[in-house]
Amino acid sequence: MKCITAVLVGLFVVVFTAGVAGAAFVGPQTLSVESDNEDEDVLLEWDGSEVAGDASPEGTTSEQWTLTDTGGGEYTIVNVSTGQYLEDADDGGLGNDVFLAAADGSDAQKWTITDDGGGIYTINNVASGKNLEIYEKNAGTYNPNTKAWQNWQIVPEPATMVLLGLGGAGLLLRRRRG
Repeated sequence: MKCITAVLVGLFVVVFTAGVAGAAFVGPQTLSVESDNEDEDVLLEWDGSEVAGDASPEGTTSEQWTLTDTGGGEYTIVNVSTGQYLEDADDGGLGNDVFLAAADGSDAQKWTITDDGGGIYTINNVASGKNLEIYEKNAGTYNPNTKAWQNWQIVPEPATMVLLGLGGAGLLLRRRRG
């Protein structure tokens, strides 16, 4: 597993990579899975009334999430549009709904993110032990399995990528001048 650490230096973001567990995610991210019919990617989004899957991304902040390391390999996942936390509504069943709520520090709002390699991640709720998934455009958690709809891609938004690119360019220029 890789650990990616980003440090803001002046106007540049400097990225270091080491071969240890964990990951740091810089800026807003989109979270997507391959849909259950395996012919399209589906983004996790807040649609104004529920957390759901969206196969027609619009590039809005409702489709963007901030992943924050809270320590111990756990993260919070916050919707950029609402500022609310993704929470597992664990009712003890096989599958649970997820929803957005104000921060309360509970384990239901904490997630582990495992790098499975190849740009694929598993997102598991600390309280329920279930994996985040989208099945038939419904977002929720379910017992861990090997289905594609539990295999997440975490992609930085374009503005974050621009900052990372500028940081890399700045390092190259500095190295040339030095």
